[in-house]
Amino acid sequence: MPIAVFLMGLSLVVFAGGTLWLGWRDDVSARNEYADLRSNFESSAELPSGEPTDARIDMSYFSAINPDFVGWIAIGGTSVSYPVVQGQDNEQYLGITFQGERNPAGSVFMDYRMRQAFDTPITMLHGHNMRDHSMFAPLPQYLDPTFLADHLDITIVTADGRALVYEVFHARRTTAWDQIYTLSFNDTATIELFETAPDGTRQILLLSTCTSDGDRSARVLVYAALRGEAGV
Repeated sequence: MPIAVFLMGLSLVVFAGGTLWLGWRDDVSARNEYADLRSNFESSAELPSGEPTDARIDMSYFSAINPDFVGWIAIGGTSVSYPVVQGQDNEQYLGITFQGERNPAGSVFMDYRMRQAFDTPITMLHGHNMRDHSMFAPLPQYLDPTFLADHLDITIVTADGRALVYEVFHARRTTAWDQIYTLSFNDTATIELFETAPDGTRQILLLSTCTSDGDRSARVLVYAALRGEAGV
């Protein structure tokens, strides 16, 4: 084997190994950061029994870390339990974690067009579908009707400590060019466009992520209707 070919092959192996190591390092770094934040959230959410239903959870810890903090999302029975931020645009947090570190995992973030966090007729949250099954990676499973039926509840704890409970009613595969991404999220009349929403729905939560099948434009959308505010 000519020495040049051998050296080229060796350099490719080294490059591939380095890329894998960097990816692994990023995965671990993001997991550790969010695990620490999750531990603090779970501690904050523990209120004494007998609290009134209008009790608030103290979320000031997260607001102090990042003033863009708007709430926490948790989906029971899945790994989804993350702080939510809202940036100046939908690019800001694609590769920046909650604590400001550059990382492909990025953050779960609210669409910048929402005028009031979790108080607009439509609220859209975006998150990556990571290869280590973190962030919004569980969402494509909602395309399976059985999974959807077993994971109906989504809880949002807002920055001011309200616990909002949503119920999933639909999921579908689409593309980044879907008209839903251009809706007037702050217009109450937009609710009428969601024909599959339960009767009487006043607010809808949309969760958006990419797929893992190599199609960069493919997206999965999960729809949930606000069911009410919970005593925690």
